[in-house]
Amino acid sequence: MTAGPWARQRAFEFPILFGRGGEECDALRAAGIEVEVIGGLTAGIAAPAAIGLPVTDRRFTQGVALVTGHAGGEREPDWDALARSGLTLVIYMGVARVHKLVTALTHGGLGADTPAAVISAAHTPRQRHALCTLATLAGTIRSEKLANPAILVVGDVVQAAPLWAAISETRISPSEPAVHLAATPARRSDRSLR
Repeated sequence: MTAGPWARQRAFEFPILFGRGGEECDALRAAGIEVEVIGGLTAGIAAPAAIGLPVTDRRFTQGVALVTGHAGGEREPDWDALARSGLTLVIYMGVARVHKLVTALTHGGLGADTPAAVISAAHTPRQRHALCTLATLAGTIRSEKLANPAILVVGDVVQAAPLWAAISETRISPSEPAVHLAATPARRSDRSLR
């Protein structure tokens, strides 16, 4: 049995963080295919950065927790502990279960007025985002038709995003509608990272 045309390739691109990258590497190696993983930037940092949101801004948080919103049952993250942690929560694959996630986080003690953001299709021409509160997160996703692929960010650090001041000046109650920001097409930069 031969490994097929893929055996001639050395590198494959696939997500490792909350993707099936580890499983796919194991399967390729078991099939006798050499695998090289090339490091990249996770969507949990890149998507918020696309809207000017630094997930570890020390003025607002002491750290960040990257969690999956897709799991269920025994593999469910400990939402109560995450709600009490004081960390920025970056949630992958959480759009479909956003109601359950919001309920779990508020049940765990996170305030309904906690700032939140959703970034859909980051760094693509279809990129859109909205800033809101935990209480309005599910309604914002639904009303603005924000779809996967998307990253959810929950925590005080969302206040570091440009235009948060406009939201906080116009909205006092966390139950009022979220302010939707205009589509944010991907921007390219020739500047190198420092």
